Amino acid sequence: MFGDDPALRTKTSLDAYMEKTFGVSDAVPTLMQEQAAAFTHTTPEELADYAVLRMQELGCYSIGEKPKHDDPSVMYLKVPASQYSLRLWAVYEPEINVVLLDYFDDRRLVPVDQPEGFSLWPHPNNGDGVYIEAEGPLRSAQSVLGDYFDDVRETVVPEGKDWYNVVEASYVTLKRDGVPDYDFQVPVFPRSQFVRFSRNPYASV
Repeated sequence: MFGDDPALRTKTSLDAYMEKTFGVSDAVPTLMQEQAAAFTHTTPEELADYAVLRMQELGCYSIGEKPKHDDPSVMYLKVPASQYSLRLWAVYEPEINVVLLDYFDDRRLVPVDQPEGFSLWPHPNNGDGVYIEAEGPLRSAQSVLGDYFDDVRETVVPEGKDWYNVVEASYVTLKRDGVPDYDFQVPVFPRSQFVRFSRNPYASV
């Protein structure tokens, strides 16, 4: 592996995984792979194999893969006075308190891009550092990845295939043109290793 010229350097399993899964090529510079390998006392090829394994375990997959409308693990929040809902689903390890959000058309039963006049904003009640976009609307996955990878930035994502990363237990505001803001809290998804509280057994139904 010599230099970062794609025509000269040896491809690793990480290159193949990034290209197949995310549609980007040469996402991780050779020098970065070699430095990381030296730090961990392994080879770039072994480190690449480990990185691919970890991303597969974490559920890192391409923009566009969405749960079906009847998936019982997905949470829905109906947007008042509209044909849309917000959907939430978990894909990461339990230690990562980030879940995915998209818009869903309740009439056609399909995910859609952010409707015209809609935007998601971090609520002021969040603590410092919960969201990077403290002073602006939340950005979709494709928009954020486009800051780093030319291949992604130049790719047109098909309708309904983008999503947002949101933090569990955080507060988000849905803004829409001509209607009051709609504030909601992102729920915390259950973890199998933790016991959950139940409703008060002494309260009247």
